[in-house]
Amino acid sequence: MNASVASTSSAPNLGMQVTTFENPMGIDGFEFVEFAAPDSKLLHDFFKNMGFSATLRHKTRPITVYRQGGVNFLVNEETDGFAADFARQHGPCASGFAIRFAKPVDEVFTTVIGNGGEAITHKPETRTIRVPVVKGIGDCMLYLVPNSGDPYAEDFEPIPGADPNPKGFGLTFLDHLTHNV
Repeated sequence: MNASVASTSSAPNLGMQVTTFENPMGIDGFEFVEFAAPDSKLLHDFFKNMGFSATLRHKTRPITVYRQGGVNFLVNEETDGFAADFARQHGPCASGFAIRFAKPVDEVFTTVIGNGGEAITHKPETRTIRVPVVKGIGDCMLYLVPNSGDPYAEDFEPIPGADPNPKGFGLTFLDHLTHNV
């Protein structure tokens, strides 16, 4: 018995068909995931063990950026901010995450609010970077970040001697998140 498959293309069949979707908001990937925990030392150790390196620190607040490839995880150690309150309520958690947008973030914010989204009203001044924020899944903080410029430049500084773009174990980007409530 011959098990050959006829193909009209010279390209190999990888078993997947590419599907494209409309992108009316101009989503351009994840900028970071922000974590908080009652005992933040566990988060620092966990990210180091996963191949992440501390690359940036907030200039005035206890927030550290861990990086591997194009993936940024933030550890927020504040005791009286949105992330701390979220961690007290949920335990160790992702208290927020940032999505990059090709469209102007003020336009995205207006569209989100117009479609029934809600602005963060609980300690919005404690957001990690200065961009518009809305409620995400489970009321986490969802940062709306432009896909141009450096979102950390204003409030963060490099950690002396740290590689600004560590390879780690080879993780290069986040393609999706699962955020359970």
